[in-house]
Amino acid sequence: GLQLESGTERMADTADDVQLSARERGENREDAMRAYLAWEIELVNQMASDDDQRFAVMTG
Repeated sequence: GLQLESGTERMADTADDVQLSARERGENREDAMRAYLAWEIELVNQMASDDDQRFAVMTG
């Protein structure tokens, strides 16, 4: 096959689907960490009440 391109010089479009992790952010890191943890907890709550999802929700 053809060689793969690396880097961002020849991207077909703007990289607008990137989200930095909380530790990669320059400021408001603690707020970002709290928001992520809240999202994780809410995701588990949503999965527990979703009859269509295929993951076993384990509670501790």
